[in-house]
Amino acid sequence: FEVCRKIRAHPQRGRVPVLMLTGETALEKKTEGIEAGADNYLTKPIDSAELILWVEALLRRSSGDYAGVPGMSAGELTIDPDTRWVTSEGKPVSGLTDKEYRLLLELFRARPKEVSREDLIERLWGGSRTSNTLEFHVNTLRKKLGAQSASRLVTVRGVGYRLE
Repeated sequence: FEVCRKIRAHPQRGRVPVLMLTGETALEKKTEGIEAGADNYLTKPIDSAELILWVEALLRRSSGDYAGVPGMSAGELTIDPDTRWVTSEGKPVSGLTDKEYRLLLELFRARPKEVSREDLIERLWGGSRTSNTLEFHVNTLRKKLGAQSASRLVTVRGVGYRLE
C-alpha cells in the first residue's frame, strides 16, 4: 500500500497504472488498496485470461494522456495536469486517489457541461462499475476538497455531474 501511495505522490510517475493482485480478500484490505491509489484490486486465485483482460483494460484507460493540458481553475479550485497538483481554497489537496484525481480532471475538461454517469464510469473504469462506485468516489472527493470547492461539484439529477 505504501509503494502505491509513493507512486501516486510522484510528480512524473503518478499516472502509472496500478493493479493490485493479492490473496487478501477482506473488504478492509480492498478499501485500503483503492484508497492508496490502486486502479484495481484483484484477488487470487484468478484465471490468467481474466488477469490479461484487466491489464489490457487498465492500459487502454491509462493511454489518455493529459500532459500539456494547461492548468485549469474553477473559482478557488485549481488543477495542473502536468504535475497532478490540485489546490482548493489556496491549499494543496492531499490524499486524492487516482480515480478521484481523474474524476476531477474529467469534470474540469467538460466544464461547463455535465458528464453523464455512464460516460464517467466508462472513462474511469472501462464500464465495469456501478453508479454506486461513482457516487462513492464523488462523495469522498467532495470531502477532500473542502466546503467551498465541493459546492462546485454539482449533481445533475438523472444525468451525472458538472463542475461549476
